[in-house]
Amino acid sequence: MWPDDTAEVIVANGAPGIMEISVPTAPDGVAGKLDKTKLESKQTAVLTIKTAKDAKSGTLNVRVEQTGQLIPIQIKIKQQQQ
Repeated sequence: MWPDDTAEVIVANGAPGIMEISVPTAPDGVAGKLDKTKLESKQTAVLTIKTAKDAKSGTLNVRVEQTGQLIPIQIKIKQQQQ
C-alpha cells in the first residue's frame, strides 16, 4: 500500500455458527474498520484499511472473539521514489 491509501479485504465466516470479529492491533498510521463485527454462518464483512502519510509497515490483526484466533494481514508501505 502507499501512504494515504485505502484497500479492502473480505472476511468470511465459514463456521456453522455466529462469529464476532474485531481489529485489536494495527501498525502505526494504519487503521482498520469492519463494516460489521457479527457474522452469521457464510456471511462476509468488508475490512477497510486506510494508511496515513506516515504509516509504517507491519501486521494488522483481525481477532475471532469466540476462539481468540488472530488472522494476520501483512501491511507493506511502499516508499515513493524521490
